[in-house]
Amino acid sequence: MRFASGILTFFKAPDFSHASIIFLMRLRSAVASSPSVSATVIEGTLRQVIARTERVSETEQRDAMIRDVDVPISVEPADLIEARAVAHIAAAADAPGTVEYWKSAPYLLSFLRDYKLGQRLDHLKDAPSEALTNAIRAAKSAQINIEDVENYRPVPENNGRMRALKTIAFQDDMAKRLWMPPSLPYFGPRVSASKLLVFSQWAMVPDAIAALLSYDSERAMGMNGLNHRYSDAFRKQSQPLSFRRTKSRLTGLRALPLVIPSPTLAAAADPLEIFRSRAPLPDAAAMRAQVRARVKDHAHSILGRLRAVQRGGVTGRHFTGTRENEVKDPDADRITNWDWACAASLDVAHAPYQSWLARGRLLSDIIRDDGQESWHDHVSALRDAANADHLIGQPDNDSLLDHLTDLALGSPATCALRALHRIAPDLGYDDPAILNAAARIGMAFRGLFNQPESQALLRSASDEVYWQSVLDHCASHDLQSVMDEYVHILVEAEGLLDAAPTQAVGSIAAVIDDALSLKPAQIEIKQYRIKRGQIDIQPAIRMRGRFATRLLQGGQEDGVVQRTETVRTAFNSPFRPFVLASTSVGQEGLDFHPYCHRIVHWNLPSNPVDLEQREGRVHRYKNHAVRLNLASRYAHTLHRPGPIADPWQNLFQTAHRQAERPGDLEPFWLLDGDVCIERYALSLPYSREATLLGWLKRSVALYRLAFGQPRQDDLLSFLDGIDTADDAIDLRDLQISLRPEAKG
Repeated sequence: MRFASGILTFFKAPDFSHASIIFLMRLRSAVASSPSVSATVIEGTLRQVIARTERVSETEQRDAMIRDVDVPISVEPADLIEARAVAHIAAAADAPGTVEYWKSAPYLLSFLRDYKLGQRLDHLKDAPSEALTNAIRAAKSAQINIEDVENYRPVPENNGRMRALKTIAFQDDMAKRLWMPPSLPYFGPRVSASKLLVFSQWAMVPDAIAALLSYDSERAMGMNGLNHRYSDAFRKQSQPLSFRRTKSRLTGLRALPLVIPSPTLAAAADPLEIFRSRAPLPDAAAMRAQVRARVKDHAHSILGRLRAVQRGGVTGRHFTGTRENEVKDPDADRITNWDWACAASLDVAHAPYQSWLARGRLLSDIIRDDGQESWHDHVSALRDAANADHLIGQPDNDSLLDHLTDLALGSPATCALRALHRIAPDLGYDDPAILNAAARIGMAFRGLFNQPESQALLRSASDEVYWQSVLDHCASHDLQSVMDEYVHILVEAEGLLDAAPTQAVGSIAAVIDDALSLKPAQIEIKQYRIKRGQIDIQPAIRMRGRFATRLLQGGQEDGVVQRTETVRTAFNSPFRPFVLASTSVGQEGLDFHPYCHRIVHWNLPSNPVDLEQREGRVHRYKNHAVRLNLASRYAHTLHRPGPIADPWQNLFQTAHRQAERPGDLEPFWLLDGDVCIERYALSLPYSREATLLGWLKRSVALYRLAFGQPRQDDLLSFLDGIDTADDAIDLRDLQISLRPEAKG
């Protein structure tokens, strides 16, 4: 009892530091003399002042929802050839051994940072020895072949860890995706894909991961089929979705429905309501059929306003000519406006929408000179066409229905409008604030689909004109469900639960704009060559990191500043990057859990605390694994009749009411199911790290037992040295549980 009273003194004493010393001394003495009795005393006393629930005890398998996944790591002959080449260079340069470098990344010379070997080569470059020049000449395998990159030829990984990482990162067809599959698909099977968070001790590893995985992703998306070199891909990129004026012609009229939301179509054909009202739909075609049926009446109302293009064109709001079905104008496609104005012609019946469109200065605060120079002219053209007596063009009924279906299901702006309305139901679909927010998101998607990789992907998969390919891609890849999930996450992530609805939708739109606007990392690739007896060290090329990127100390990129917060925002979105590689800078204080339940230890940390810190980055509130399990277990509850605003809020509320354990860990932090936090340790066979993971996991178990205790290393050492057979001690008796007792 004297010890127990000391605990309370520890927490209540005015001189906290003095009291803590006395308490810690008594604690160590008590544990050493009678561990199991002391645990009971400590537990009973601390419960008076502390409540703490350990995750391990809250999962059925007592695994805290963490699962080890074994991935075979191979060592190939090409790996050893590169290792030998690098070793010869290091020996000739009198540099330290390079075994750890070689194990960590391929193409060591290409990604060589300010390591000792790099410093030595820079020091010796003007007067290298013959042995060093010969070693560099022979080390072609240790450098990326620049011509291979420029011509989009395959670049071998030559590293067991990199090969394994590529296998993990590219599963579920992720190399060719523009966004993550939704956790709650409104049609088709669920895909439990995940982003990857990679931790390494070596600063060159994030460079290599970002460059090589992104390069292979570009090839998978079809960039290798284009007639330009790698370095020219962005300099010569076109912008098919642009709002410019060329020779008095507005170039982006048909892209307007991607950016301007349609309140009418948003309300008429909501994929969520279709999902709730029917048995699971097998694929996108089934969803399209349901949407098509719901927009049929709107198509009928549009048909009565259509007029064919005729010689003589259009004068003001009146169609001129005599034969309605005759198309004779050679520039008929330029005059036709039914495809880009039909949705707006329905929406102008809403007075708030009409007023919003009539202002004519939409998105003035974010318009940039990158293909948006004549944006306001396009908006004015849309306003005039939507308010005209007739729409120009005469598609057949099926074509019109298909087009309205594409717009309702695939317009990024209209999908954003529904998602924002779910978290701000007090704002009507035609409220100017929510229309502005949805249009801003639509404009951000324009940037996504203007990226060279996106263009290569969509154009290789379809013969349609590009804006139609965009609509089809969004509809086929369940963009509505993706946006509903993402917006739900952002409400809490951005602290908007108590914000006014107009502020909430505006803030969310700004975050999504930021996430979609992240520029690719620029990774400088060095090249070491022998010229006239000297070592010529030059930056040979900059490789892009969009599929994968890196998190650097201070966020300083080579030539491009990527703030840590900007990278975090993009990684915590459903959009690219899908892989984030970091050193210790990312293992504390930053959360990366919204779309990542796979963590990769490129190198294992040396102590259990760092292991816990790393994995804690993805094991957070409403993490990705939790949401996947939540959707799997409770999606059927959404099929009940009655209105639902935010489906994810409804799912979490239902799961919380049915939770098997008291408290709030379930379902917000933990939820049993098929998906867990997946831990990958990429250790080479027969290396020291192959046995390190077992020690770390044992240490973590003891660390949890010794939660919050002072001198944790001492206590761990003491517990690790206990012979439970000889001392008749059950370590379970030492566990301190401060879980709040159930009420009643």
